[in-house]
Amino acid sequence: MKKFMENCKKPRGLYGKIIAKMMNSGHKKVASWGLSHLEIKDNDKILDLGCGGGGNIYRLLKKYPHIRVDGVDYSPISVEVSLDKVKKYKDRSNIFLEDVTKLSLNVESYDSVYASETIYFWNPIEIAFSEIYRILKNNWSILNNL
Repeated sequence: MKKFMENCKKPRGLYGKIIAKMMNSGHKKVASWGLSHLEIKDNDKILDLGCGGGGNIYRLLKKYPHIRVDGVDYSPISVEVSLDKVKKYKDRSNIFLEDVTKLSLNVESYDSVYASETIYFWNPIEIAFSEIYRILKNNWSILNNL
């Protein structure tokens, strides 16, 4: 059980790859509900924090052909799985290997931030939210599914 929980937090190795792919289906219902509450306009640039297996990025890119959706995860396995999941949309997406508390992304570079089933892994949470605030444009939105 301990290995399973560690791989939910930060997928590693073959078992982690399986977990990252399972996240796409296991979180789909809650994530779809959350995404339905995100106000999306043409040319929006959205960041998925803790993107896991890339399922949410894929759903957004498929549904909205005129937006860009990037992802951030601190697990190399999650980044690899996400890149594979969204390869069809590589012209409108990129996945970054980063920690939400130390984002190298530019100031005011995103219209919205989305996070699903990940906030409880952010430590320290105050730094994570200051980073989110830094990268969001003036008329921004953030949506978090716990």
